[in-house]
Amino acid sequence: MISDIETLLNAIVCTVTAVRLLTFRRCGAGYVRWGAYLAYGLTLATGSVAIRIVMGTYEGPTDPAELFINIVLCFLVLRSRGNVVQLFKVK
Repeated sequence: MISDIETLLNAIVCTVTAVRLLTFRRCGAGYVRWGAYLAYGLTLATGSVAIRIVMGTYEGPTDPAELFINIVLCFLVLRSRGNVVQLFKVK
């Protein structure tokens, strides 16, 4: 059982991020090896946080700074529609 709101919010944010990264489709975009590895690592990291929270093995309450970082990452991944290479492109 998740007892505090920050931990619940962190689980939701990490789940949304992981699912969006998992459902990314290139739709004609070129393959970028480092982008694929980065997306894989981010999917594993955010997914494991969500799974650990749900399973009850997540250590301690969620740090507000960690939650803020995860919210920003989630926002950026959603804005780029799951394309992590777009996170590093400068216009």
